[in-house]
Amino acid sequence: MKNVEKITDSVQLAHYLENVDHLSDNYITFFSYDSTAQQLEIIIEERDMDQQTISPKVWRLQCESVDHLSIQNTESTSTQKIGELFVHQNRFFLRLISGFISFEAASFTFDVPKYEDISHINMAYVMQSLESSTYMKNMTFSFDSDSMARVIGYAEDNQKPYWATVPDYSRPANFETIDDLFDAKIYNNQSLKERWSEVKIERIDGLTLTNWLSRKIDTADMHVFIKDMDHIVINGVELPGFVDVEYTCDTCGSSAWCVERYTSYFCPYCNRWLDVDDEGIAFFKRRRPLEPALMWQPNKKLNFCQVQFHPGSKNYTYHCVDNAISVGDWVIVPVGSDHVEKEVRVVKVFQCPITHPPFPLNHIKSVIQKKSHRNRQADQTMKLLLSNGNVCDIVDEQQLSYETGVYDIVKTPIGNFWLEFNGEPIKMKLSTRYPPADEKYFVEGVYRIKPVQVDFENFIHLKLMTNVDIPNARWIDNLSGAYQDGNNWQVDAYDIGIAVHPQEYDDYEVLFTDENIPYYAIWPDEYKTCYAFTVAWKYYVSDDDLSIWNQVSVYAN
Repeated sequence: MKNVEKITDSVQLAHYLENVDHLSDNYITFFSYDSTAQQLEIIIEERDMDQQTISPKVWRLQCESVDHLSIQNTESTSTQKIGELFVHQNRFFLRLISGFISFEAASFTFDVPKYEDISHINMAYVMQSLESSTYMKNMTFSFDSDSMARVIGYAEDNQKPYWATVPDYSRPANFETIDDLFDAKIYNNQSLKERWSEVKIERIDGLTLTNWLSRKIDTADMHVFIKDMDHIVINGVELPGFVDVEYTCDTCGSSAWCVERYTSYFCPYCNRWLDVDDEGIAFFKRRRPLEPALMWQPNKKLNFCQVQFHPGSKNYTYHCVDNAISVGDWVIVPVGSDHVEKEVRVVKVFQCPITHPPFPLNHIKSVIQKKSHRNRQADQTMKLLLSNGNVCDIVDEQQLSYETGVYDIVKTPIGNFWLEFNGEPIKMKLSTRYPPADEKYFVEGVYRIKPVQVDFENFIHLKLMTNVDIPNARWIDNLSGAYQDGNNWQVDAYDIGIAVHPQEYDDYEVLFTDENIPYYAIWPDEYKTCYAFTVAWKYYVSDDDLSIWNQVSVYAN
């Protein structure tokens, strides 16, 4: 099978099956069991038995060392409609409309159909999205001629809000308008407009282009136009195709469009495939939609939630981009015409078809971010330390005099940091390093943070806390090495690394939070004065840039 993702872990497969409704209402089209070799193969196909489909999804399950096979109340294992498919550890349960199949397997491979991600869309569509900044904050891309990652973005409240990372420069270039950004000749003396045909989009706001397009609210509406005689643009996606004026839709009377990759006609205004008769009339024919190539999802369901700004007050509805949001979660939502961000609690979660939302989609705002209880508590701690604690502020100054003080929290250009022992904030010491601009592995700053108190009782963990948006950052690489461990992320325009410095070869000396921030899980007396956290940062240049790793290594010994 082409274009598939392979799953070999039962926990991962169980999670996948839950997300696809356990493959309910699909069909077994092939079943084979070799009792001698103890091998089993099942092919499941997305299939409407009464209608012809185009490019149906196909799943394949291949199992080794099969045992305890049981087939009951079914005469044939082929062309059977599936009720549900479950997996628990090494046991599979396949409930059919009539009967069921169960068996155990020592190992398996489950092929999941996977569509090729889109990597290129219409430039005007990107410029419009970035200019509005509602659904695009930054975009990571490369050119076909090289693999170097580049980033453009929008930063609010700046006189020149548009920015772009530029190779060989430590700071991003800033621009006043979106046209200035796209006209700037900063890519080998050429502009982004001139090189747009070479652009390969890697990420938008941390999402693949396919996922970003599918989560944009305006994909509920068809945005179509004709670029030239041989190309059409649908929801920003450019495809080889044309408008055939000889054929018209029987419903709306519009000319039929032809997409060459499918050699099929469709009506973008009625959102459906068409068949053309001998008289040139295009009739509706039920077939598989163009999704995901065009993000054309007439049957798509959107997630919504209702929140309360005060307990017992009126419910307000928001669109949920994050499918993991559930009742009781705290989320950040935009409020009012100024989109003021407020933190509220979710009281209801529900789904609606994209064609029947609870309110017109252009009147519904989206949840900005889900906040965990841990982040909520951390925010409260940070606010308390900033208002009542001894604050080391090095946002605008680079002075070594700070190294003689004892602090509760440090403010840096990239965010705030503080230490917590067993979940409680403790005093810390700080040392800083600012490499000269001509240094080979230049970074903007390196901060080494250590606890003042090193004799701990009932030690559980020592963690470095921060308000840097690590949960939504793009992970670049780990920072493991001799006497160091940690991770490296791209956070908007920044390249940030956080590391610890273990002294023993103990698997449990250093562990990682859910955000992959390293922390100390044991505290041997012989190394208590050696333990520290190192934070290094610079403006993002490339994933291949080793500056962060090298600067962290300076403190490893």
